[in-house]
Amino acid sequence: MDSISKWGAVGVKIDFFDRDDAQIIPQYENLAKACAERHLMVDFHGCSKPTGLHRAYPNILSYEAMRCAECFKWDTTSNPDYQLQCIFARMLGGGIDYTPGSMRNSTLEKFKPIDPGLPSSLGTRSHELALFVVLSAPFASLCDSPDEYRKYPDILKYLAEVPTSWDQTIPLAARVGEYAVLAKQKGNTWYIGGLNAWGERTIQVDCSFLPQDKKYTIEIFQDKKRSNKNANLYEHKIMDIDNKNIIEMLWLLSIGIMLDYEDNLIQSLVQLIKDREAKDYIYDTLIRYRFLDWERTTNKVLYPSPYQAAITVTELAEQDKAEAMKRLEKYLKKEWYRGHSDLSWHDDHKYGINHDGYWCFESGALVKVLGLNDSSLKGLPYYPYDMVHWNDNIK
Repeated sequence: MDSISKWGAVGVKIDFFDRDDAQIIPQYENLAKACAERHLMVDFHGCSKPTGLHRAYPNILSYEAMRCAECFKWDTTSNPDYQLQCIFARMLGGGIDYTPGSMRNSTLEKFKPIDPGLPSSLGTRSHELALFVVLSAPFASLCDSPDEYRKYPDILKYLAEVPTSWDQTIPLAARVGEYAVLAKQKGNTWYIGGLNAWGERTIQVDCSFLPQDKKYTIEIFQDKKRSNKNANLYEHKIMDIDNKNIIEMLWLLSIGIMLDYEDNLIQSLVQLIKDREAKDYIYDTLIRYRFLDWERTTNKVLYPSPYQAAITVTELAEQDKAEAMKRLEKYLKKEWYRGHSDLSWHDDHKYGINHDGYWCFESGALVKVLGLNDSSLKGLPYYPYDMVHWNDNIK
């Protein structure tokens, strides 16, 4: 250990214990103590399960003690199902030396162990990136080569920035052996990592822990629709968001208008919009239909794509309702669905994901508010005709 310290090393990775008998267990403490005396951190690899020794010797940063990425050379034991068990069990014992970051990713159907050679990992590219957030890994090692990471500048930037220690951790959604979504904070930056076992899943993430009076820039790494066939596929995008649930509130308000919700229910939605200081032209138009004293807050929409068309429809309706209907029909046929291509539910029907259809609720609400004749829209995709006319036959 003295020689290692003199070389200027800051720590050691000690491997191949491969047993937990009475002869080997005392060596963990002997090594930890010797390293602590020389101000060296310790990463135990090929070791037995942790039992709290790092509480006495905090220079111990992590342990392997599970089937980690190196196992992809030989078998399928380290896979998403297994990882979603270890997160709830093994991770309770202390930091994990898993060595994620594989840039060769494979589905279970296409996976083949390779040794010697260049192995691939089980799970998608985005799954590998999420491991850096979800796993407790104070000493995070990368399993792939620098040349592989240089092929993906966006991933290289992420790996260079993702922290290994955190100020705060919040569990957002989890079920043992199935999925886990964690939010972790470092300074003013939040990371949200989500892991899923085999099989597709949609999870609603509650971001109410974020202050609601701020706008955020979010950088997303996510699976593509065909990542279940080609695990290397991923999507990277950067977008500005807030924490106001703008679209969801528009849906609820539109449904309330179409179905003639009682005033107290609509008022609850209005209060929610007020609380979140969400100023939007469509909100104003729908609210003024029920509450005439509501003053318009803006002449803009929060999301111009695709909702700018709603302003045009409303303005046309004041002069020519037939032209307003033509513009609304164009919106439904060519703009509305395409304008939501960045949302998680887009194209669910192409990949066998259960869903309740795609509905442009605000179009039905605008028809009712503006007094338009929607007979030409009956049967048109996305238009909620039956919701607009739910009480036509009620006497």
